[in-house]
This record gives sequence, structure tokens and C-alpha cells, in this order.
Amino acid sequence: MAGRGRVVVDSRDADHEAGDLLQAGLDPSAFASLADVVNESPRWTSQATRGGPVFFKSCGWAGWDLAAAHCVVHP
Repeated sequence: MAGRGRVVVDSRDADHEAGDLLQAGLDPSAFASLADVVNESPRWTSQATRGGPVFFKSCGWAGWDLAAAHCVVHP
């Protein structure tokens, strides 16, 4: 995937929290972050010309899990 498409990480925290990317031997710091995409930074524009599928890697945040649980319990 990383060789044929593009990888976007949710934040620069993925540089040390994206265990699945790290275990696959990929360097998360080489990928654009969501902020790079929104700001059209050079990190993203250099990848955007590659084409192909885009894989979004979310490292997650426990606060979102708590918010989702709250919405289920208190609709």
C-alpha cells in the first residue's frame, strides 16, 4: 500500500504511536499528517502527485472512545 498509494496519519503523534506501521518497517514520520493535507504542505503535495489509494492511519484517542460510549448510553 505505501509503495502504490499514499498514507496519511492523523497527527504527528503517530511518529511514535503507530505501532502497526512501525512493526511493518514503515517510518510514520515520512507520511503526511491530516494537518499537512488541509494546509496543502509540501509533505502532502509531493505524495498527492503519486495517485493511487489513500490509507488514513488513526492512532486514536481515548477521549473519542469515551464520547462515543456517552452517546450510546445517553442518546
